[in-house]
Amino acid sequence: MRHMAFWRNALFIFSAVFITQLPELSARAMPNPSSVVVTSFGTVGQGADDTGAFQAALNRAATKAQTLEIPAGTYNVRPLYIPANSSVLLDAGVVIQALPGYRKTDRLVNISDVQNVSISGTPGQSIFRMLKSDYTTGEFRHCLAIEGATNVTINGIQCNDSGGDGVYIGEGRQGYSANIKLLDSEFDNNRRQGLSIISAKNVLVSNCRFTNTTGTAPSDGIDIEPNQASDFLQEILIDNSRSIGNEGSGLVFGIERLNAGSPPVSITVSNFRSERNKGSGFYASNEQDGAKYSVPGTILVTDSISISDGKYGAIASYWEAGGASLTFQNLTVVNANGSKNNVDNAAITVKRGGGATHPMGNIHFSGTSVFDTAGNLDFYFTVHDWSRVGITQLQFLDPRKLMGAKRGIGLLNGLPALTVNIK
Repeated sequence: MRHMAFWRNALFIFSAVFITQLPELSARAMPNPSSVVVTSFGTVGQGADDTGAFQAALNRAATKAQTLEIPAGTYNVRPLYIPANSSVLLDAGVVIQALPGYRKTDRLVNISDVQNVSISGTPGQSIFRMLKSDYTTGEFRHCLAIEGATNVTINGIQCNDSGGDGVYIGEGRQGYSANIKLLDSEFDNNRRQGLSIISAKNVLVSNCRFTNTTGTAPSDGIDIEPNQASDFLQEILIDNSRSIGNEGSGLVFGIERLNAGSPPVSITVSNFRSERNKGSGFYASNEQDGAKYSVPGTILVTDSISISDGKYGAIASYWEAGGASLTFQNLTVVNANGSKNNVDNAAITVKRGGGATHPMGNIHFSGTSVFDTAGNLDFYFTVHDWSRVGITQLQFLDPRKLMGAKRGIGLLNGLPALTVNIK
């Protein structure tokens, strides 16, 4: 009986020890069922065309609700189409490279008319790259195209060297894009824009960089520019981001294709840095021809800075008073007019030429600081209305600090002005 008790106790101790080890043994021996590696779908990353294996992996992982992991390496692909319910993880050291032969409207990564997509990487080390030197014509070979998609998060990637935009957000067959997040990502050396926002609701751009855009006009860092009157620009937030070294302007609000019958705009920009762009730091236009009036809504730029931009720190060109309000709070402008080609040699301007039919205005500057240590400026601000239709709701008030302009504070239609407050 004592021998039997001994073996029962020994078996119990062995079983307890073995069972406590099962989770560790299982974790080592069994793959995580919530993820799958792209190399499971064929030989990739060896210099050949990897498109087939990549697309199969994307489709299968989405169907199985798995995260598709891309290990470090260089992968050559034709256009990729991201299915609904996709989760893609790019490891550090991943380069997804466009193969030669992209047509004028081919995009490297297509997120079109789908929902629930996440693409994540390691900032600065997970790269989508095209072959910009091959694209001597055209402007639509985007690196990342989000069209008519909903619930899309892009985090920690680079999209570089495209023949169009680094990232394009617009309308698809299902309408505008919605609930889009661009986080901790970089967009460098693209041909047309770093980022285009055409038609979207609820967009967050946070901690992103848009650099060295050049090739075809307008070559801005960010261009918010609808294509048609029915497009949406609502709940757009751009925070803690930068546009640097672009051929065009740093950040553009080009909303003249919208009108009074369009959905109201709501755009907020905070902690934005525009630096060394050949155009202006911030450029805004809502011009309407004839009897039409501009779109209603609000555009707010707060706690932002323009440094050494080639033209103006901020310009409102043909901004009609009957449309959306344009407000700059706590804007800092340093060494504007780097090209020394501004007509008025000013840091900030509100102006238009002839031909307008509605009053200009609904533009508000408060808490502005302007510094010129390079000898570029004659004036801190100017206001010109060569259409002579009228100016209303225009403020340049409560500047914080103004330093360096040669000829004084500002001009209002050619007359000296310390501040402007037209109601």
